[in-house]
Amino acid sequence: MYEVTFQGHASGAEAFRITRDGDEHVVGVIHKPGGGPQSPFAAVVRYGPDGGFRTAINRMLNKKGTVDRYRLNDGRLESERDGAVKTTATEDGWVAAHPTYIDDFALLRRFQGVSVGERVTPPYYTFDTDFSWAWGRLPMELVRLDDHTVTHADGSQDVFRQYQQRLEIPGMGDFVRTTLIDQRGLPVRITMKTSFGTIRAQLRGVDLP
Repeated sequence: MYEVTFQGHASGAEAFRITRDGDEHVVGVIHKPGGGPQSPFAAVVRYGPDGGFRTAINRMLNKKGTVDRYRLNDGRLESERDGAVKTTATEDGWVAAHPTYIDDFALLRRFQGVSVGERVTPPYYTFDTDFSWAWGRLPMELVRLDDHTVTHADGSQDVFRQYQQRLEIPGMGDFVRTTLIDQRGLPVRITMKTSFGTIRAQLRGVDLP
C-alpha cells in the first residue's frame, strides 16, 4: 500500500496486489485520493511481460459507479464507456500509462535499458478517470537519474534505480514525477512536483529518509 501526502499532509492511499496469469502481470488496485477533484476508483490492469499495457477495467467508487474498459486492439488503444468506443492510433515506440502510482511497476520496465543520464521522449498515452475517459497523448520526457543509495544505521545499504518523468498537462503545466525502484522492480517512492504543490506516495514499511 502507498501512503500519500500532499505538501507533507496525509492525502489518501493506494492499495494494490500484483499476480501472474500466464505471461501477464495482473495488477488489482484501489485508489483513494484524500482530497481534490479526483474520485476514488478500483481497477484491474493487465500488462505484458515487458510492462506493455494490454487491458484495464476501471470502476468508479462514487455514486455513479461508472465502469470504463480499456484495451489494446491491433496496435490501437480503445476506451469504452456505456457501449461507446473511442479509438486512438499509436505511434512507433509508444507507451501507455494507467493513472495510478503502481503503474510505474510496469511502465518503467519498458526503460530498463536506459542508461544513467540518458533521455528519451516516447509517444505517451494516458487517460483521466474523472474528466476524460478516452486515451490522449501527452508530451513526456524520461531521464534515468543517478541511483539513489540509502545507508542504514547498521551500515547496510539499499540501492534504488531512479527515473524522472516530465509531463506537460494542458491547463496545469508540468508534472515532474520522480520514482525510486527497488531490486524487486517495485516503485517504493513516487514524488510529483506540480504547479500547485508536491504529492508523495511511499510504500508502507519501506525505510526511506
